[in-house]
Amino acid sequence: MSIDIPSPEVTYPIENVTRTVFLKNIITHPQIIIGDYTYYDDPQDVHQFEKNVLYLFEFNGDKLIIGKFCQLAAGVRFIMNGASHAMNGVSTYPFKIFGKAWKDAPMPSPNISH
Repeated sequence: MSIDIPSPEVTYPIENVTRTVFLKNIITHPQIIIGDYTYYDDPQDVHQFEKNVLYLFEFNGDKLIIGKFCQLAAGVRFIMNGASHAMNGVSTYPFKIFGKAWKDAPMPSPNISH
């Protein structure tokens, strides 16, 4: 006896519905990892999900990892570590991210208290 379940490899798991996707199948950003069956619903455009992951910069190595069987609704936002400005330097201005002559500017560690 076999059980007919949706494949985690399909983009649109609900027949004739294009506002809901199994999210891992549309993600292109290498720092965003999504588990099987996690779905995203957006009546505007599901293919714009990555714009909801704010301040995800390659240089600081962050990853957004969302597990299996999660539900994400339209309007969800993820604010990544790149939004934090170090407070222990001469300035909080993030010179290094703008490159050119500033690319070698030291990046102080953010002050994090536990």
